[in-house]
Amino acid sequence: MALKRVSECAMEFNQSLIKDLTGMPSTNKKQLETAKKALQEVIQKDLTSRQRELIYLYYYQQLNNRQIANYLHLDESTISRTLKRARNKIYKSLHIYFDYIYLRLNEDS
Repeated sequence: MALKRVSECAMEFNQSLIKDLTGMPSTNKKQLETAKKALQEVIQKDLTSRQRELIYLYYYQQLNNRQIANYLHLDESTISRTLKRARNKIYKSLHIYFDYIYLRLNEDS
């Protein structure tokens, strides 16, 4: 399996990925762009290199847990657990970020 490492590939974001990782559907272009930037920042700054790699393989290479486990020579439960922790970290970080933005917008109005 010839896959590029996360650092070698630019991550492309789409609405289904944003909804899956954040729990929030994006309905307009501005919201989607804001969510993309926030998601990219969270992935780069808040996740470990292993979590970033697994997020990339799962969402961008569209591999399932078993395929990732075989590729990385890890146990499937390790993959599942690490992906769950990464998703939780993304979810929490983005909710903090968007709560802050929402509060700031309400203060300005």
